[in-house]
Amino acid sequence: MMKRVIIFLVLLVFVGFSSAFATSVHFDINVGGYGYETSWYITGDSFSVGMSGMTNHFTYSYDWDLDPGAYLLSMRDTYGDGLDGGGSLHLIVAGVSLLDYDYPSRVFGSSYSYSFDVPDTGPAPVPEPATWLLLGSGLVGLACYRRKKN
Repeated sequence: MMKRVIIFLVLLVFVGFSSAFATSVHFDINVGGYGYETSWYITGDSFSVGMSGMTNHFTYSYDWDLDPGAYLLSMRDTYGDGLDGGGSLHLIVAGVSLLDYDYPSRVFGSSYSYSFDVPDTGPAPVPEPATWLLLGSGLVGLACYRRKKN
């Protein structure tokens, strides 16, 4: 029984000290009435995604967990009039809106580039030692109570 408690405590400590270094990124685009002439790409050190020949008046929505670093959003419009005919573009990194365009008629032109950084969110907060001591003593107490009961 005591081995189970020790294994459980070790797993609990491992989970408590694990970290989440990825940052949430949301991107959505609606190219308006002329999707076939617009393409976009987001690239970084270990990330690359993009699309061309999109459907008119359809919103493409994406959510990623990206590693910290520098990224580049590149857009190209073969006709040169950018997102027209009711398009929209939104880029949200770690809950902060970096690009927020609704109906940006002729805003981007034939090509557009936007550099952005994904911040390092760092490791998850680590509970103070007193919290671990309190949790551990409670679990040991439960194990002893169960042992006495049996």
